[in-house]
Amino acid sequence: ANIVYVAATNNLMLDEGKHTVTIFMRAESQGLDEPKVMEPDKCQRWLWTAWEDLPKYNLFLPLRLLFDSGFHPFAEHQTARTAA
Repeated sequence: ANIVYVAATNNLMLDEGKHTVTIFMRAESQGLDEPKVMEPDKCQRWLWTAWEDLPKYNLFLPLRLLFDSGFHPFAEHQTARTAA
């Protein structure tokens, strides 16, 4: 598997009293497997979607920060600056 670092986000969740850092990696897939929900108490579903078609509401904070930074994970050779 070809796995590369693409970005990191600095996540301040003041309402929850949390501060986390999320590291985003990109990997190649053969596209043969469907994603499975392994923690149904934490996740309703997984689905494949185009980056541009991600819903703009109710995204996991680190993913929203990355999206709002203008980062595109499939742009040629792009890695993101750390999003704050």
